Amino acid sequence: MRNTKTTRKMLAAGLLSLAMAAMTVMPAMAETTAYTPVAGGTMTVKKYLVMKEDANVPNYIPEFTITRGTAAAATATTPVIYAGIGTPTITSPAFAAGDTANATVQSGDSITLNAGEKYIMKAITLDFSGINFTEPGVYRYILTETAAADDSAVTNDANASRTLDVYVEDNTAQPGTLKVSSYVLHADNGTELITDNATKSDGFTNKYGTHNLTFSKTVSGNQASRDKWFKVTLSIEGATAGTKYAVEGAEATVSSNTATDSNYIGQSNPTEIIVGEGGNATQDFYVQDGDSITVKGLAAGTKYTLTEVQEDYTPSVEKTGDTDGTAEGNRAADTESGITADTTVAFTNTKEGTIPTGVLMSVAPYVIIGGIVLAGIAALSLRKRRA
Repeated sequence: MRNTKTTRKMLAAGLLSLAMAAMTVMPAMAETTAYTPVAGGTMTVKKYLVMKEDANVPNYIPEFTITRGTAAAATATTPVIYAGIGTPTITSPAFAAGDTANATVQSGDSITLNAGEKYIMKAITLDFSGINFTEPGVYRYILTETAAADDSAVTNDANASRTLDVYVEDNTAQPGTLKVSSYVLHADNGTELITDNATKSDGFTNKYGTHNLTFSKTVSGNQASRDKWFKVTLSIEGATAGTKYAVEGAEATVSSNTATDSNYIGQSNPTEIIVGEGGNATQDFYVQDGDSITVKGLAAGTKYTLTEVQEDYTPSVEKTGDTDGTAEGNRAADTESGITADTTVAFTNTKEGTIPTGVLMSVAPYVIIGGIVLAGIAALSLRKRRA
């Protein structure tokens, strides 16, 4: 009996020793096989905005979303691809009226400009610092740009999405730790590991579509005043607040003459128009015969109205380019679809008067006859004196 009890005690003591040993060994094993998670950093993606060389940079903030990519198993030569974990923080750049655009491609920018174009580049920032990566491999995300609002006149990149791979590696210099070695952006959104440099991308390219609005003045007729100043009012609707339009050909101040409305004297034309709150702007212009003024960079779809103050002339107007809308008398407008092409509005004022030339013709024969009679009288008087 004593031996049995002794055996049981010895067995219990042995089991307790094994359990304690296991408890000390298990943490040690965990420490040697698990990585210390590594937090990501930040990276930037380029955002290009291309426009006509005579357009101003618009007020525009692009929007992006980021989602998990598709996972793929490792192969003998490629690492495992994990679906991205966590959600990086995206900071989008703000483009603003007054920003300076580049007429030539700057060093480091991968963009092609066509004739008559310029561009501006700003950075999109992606912050992975709040995400902990726990294993070596490629963590895949899909970065997608949200379609721009219709009234912005901005057209998105033909490929609105990009693949973003975050490469996490075993840090051999510090066993048990990881490091983020690189962030690679690709235009391809497939499921395979992308190693072709041809598909690498540095960002997104959008285009800002604008059109120019030109209006001119012609005065005709034998009673028309070529030095008279006429007033034309431009009204703009549906634009983005703060947008700036450059004005060309308007460098003039109304001079004094008897044919011009005295209220116009001393008024000057602007060289720039700034859209106010609500997306509206109204501007008066003063023109003479032969003048032509161009308002540059109206975003596609912006609505406009040109109205000339009615004078004691017969008005007419002709519109070319954007043929939508109306053009009649002293007014031209497109308040439905807005401007869709470079447009010219030609105002003509005509004033004719009747010259009574027939009176001179009827009097002429009598003048001639009178001259002959007087000549005859003078000849007879001369003969009498000689006699």
